[in-house]
Parts: sequence; structure tokens; C-alpha cells
Amino acid sequence: MVKKKRNEVLDIAKGIAIILVVFGHCIQFGNGLEFLERGTFFDDWLFKIIYSFHMPLFMMVSGYFYFFTLTKNSFKELIVSRINKILVPIFVWGGLFTVVTIIGKGGESNVINVIISYVKYSILSLWFLWAVFWCSLIVLFVNRFFKDNIFVYILGFIVTFVITDSLNFSVYKFMYPFFVGGYLYSKNKEKIDKKILIVKVEHLLIGLFVLYILLIFNFERSSFIYTSGYTIIGINMINQIYINLFRLFIGLFGSVFILLLINFLIKKYGYRKVYLISKLGKESLGIYIISGYLILILSRFTPDLKLNYLINIVETFAILVLSYFFTILLSQFNVTNKFLFGGR
Repeated sequence: MVKKKRNEVLDIAKGIAIILVVFGHCIQFGNGLEFLERGTFFDDWLFKIIYSFHMPLFMMVSGYFYFFTLTKNSFKELIVSRINKILVPIFVWGGLFTVVTIIGKGGESNVINVIISYVKYSILSLWFLWAVFWCSLIVLFVNRFFKDNIFVYILGFIVTFVITDSLNFSVYKFMYPFFVGGYLYSKNKEKIDKKILIVKVEHLLIGLFVLYILLIFNFERSSFIYTSGYTIIGINMINQIYINLFRLFIGLFGSVFILLLINFLIKKYGYRKVYLISKLGKESLGIYIISGYLILILSRFTPDLKLNYLINIVETFAILVLSYFFTILLSQFNVTNKFLFGGR
């Protein structure tokens, strides 16, 4: 694919991923308090499908784009860029959420509690951005000091099994191989594509779909990173390694299938038919952040509902529209665009 075409595929992929993010959250938070508090959503078949690959897909695309960022900037520029584009928005949104929370409690809160709440929200919220931040620093380090040595990346993957899961590190470690995979594919795209082209795309799609189906039927509550964690220290080591590898492969098969399918359909039917999805993809960062707050508001209006996918679709549509609108609006001003979205 030429560069323009490649970007279309990735914009659509991000659009699909952000739709699934919002839809998954609506299933979790928009079907009543009992459904949420009992964790019944973990047993929902559609929720399982969404969560088996939607964040790995996002992470692969992020890694893919990071290759171009890395090749165009110096080491110092990349560090500054990571701070401005990721950490600044994280801590600004953390501050805004802290202020809103204090106001919601009537404004009564001492300084110590405010600081603790701010640090807590900033560190534990927007975990995907934190994952991109840590993964991009690792890739930057390996690229600059080890020339992207594949064995160093593999060693990093092995090390993730013994690092603590505290402070959301479980999800960061889960995202690591997908970010690195997207980055390495972007770097070696021509070589990889030549090898892939010897197999018909249709055959690849069928093979990936079959593999994914075989795995999704074995996707259990323990397969979620949120329920079983990642580290192998202090638990059943063999079982945890199996769970980690299972998540890796189902996320990989699902993500690559979606990317190949998008490329295949665009070549066959054209780009304009999914133009709106690509628009969502281009604004996926803002939608990801703002929709998270709208979801919290949604849960307060749906305490007595029961599981209903039709209602979830309506909720998803409403939140996507509002999130997109506020993202576009806030992006129009330099100050809000810089501090809320990293100046993208």
C-alpha cells in the first residue's frame, strides 16, 4: 500500500477500535447497577469478543505510527514529545477530574485528600496513554542503544512476567508485545509484506478467523487482564503463563484479522463507504478520554436497567457523537488542544 492508503486503513482501524471501546464500556456500565457490581459483564459473550482484541489493535496501530515519530526526531526531542503529548494531558485531565469530584462532594475536602486524589486519578486513569508512554520509552531505549535488537525485545517480554502488577503495570505489560509488534512491522514493512504476499489474502483471513474462533470459545472470566493479572510471581506459574500467552495470541489474531479485512474491503469497495469511521479514528484520542467521563455519567442514569444490546447501541451512538463534538470543539483552541490532547 502507498502511504496514503496505509493511513486510511489505520484510521479506519482506530475508528473501529474506539467504537468497540465505547460499546464495551456501555455494556459494562449501561445495563444496570446489579449487572455492573456483580461483574456479570465478564461473562457476556459480546463483551468477551470486544475485549479479546480491541485494545491490542489500538496498541499495534500506536506502535506502527511510533516508528515514523522515532525516525524523524532526536532522543531529546522524543523524550520531550512523550512528556508533552502524553504526560501533560494525563495530569491535566487528572486535575480536572479531581476538581469535579471535589465540587460533587460539596467542595469540602482537605489539602492532603485533594493531593492523594489527584495523584490517584492521574496514575490510575487513562491507562492506555500510560501504556503508550512506557512502551514508547522502551522502544526508544532499545532503538538507540541496541539498534532494535530483536533478542532485547524478547528479553523485555520475558521480564514482564516477573514484574509487579501494581499501579496498572499489568495492563502496560499486556500491551507491550502489541506496541513492539506494530513498531517492528512498520520498520520492516516491505520485507514482511513480500513474504505475506505469497499467500492469498483470502486464505490469510480465513486462517486467522478460524484460529480466532477456536480461541474465543475458550475465553473465560480469567482471560481478562483485569481479573487474572499478569505476573507469575506468587501464584500458579504455569497457569498464569498459559493465560498470558492465550491473551497474546487471541489479541494478535483478532487485531491482524481486522487490519487485513479493512485493507481487503477498501481495495474492493473503496474508502468513502467507511469515511465516518475513519473520522472517528482520527479523533480517537479525544473520544477515548472524554467518553470515559461520559460513561461515568451514564452509569448514574441506568441503575435499574437490564442487559439490552439495543439500548447499548443507542448509548454508544450518543456518547460517540458527544465525545467527537467536544473533541473537535476543544481542539479548535491552542491552549485546550495542547494541554488536553497533547497538541495533536
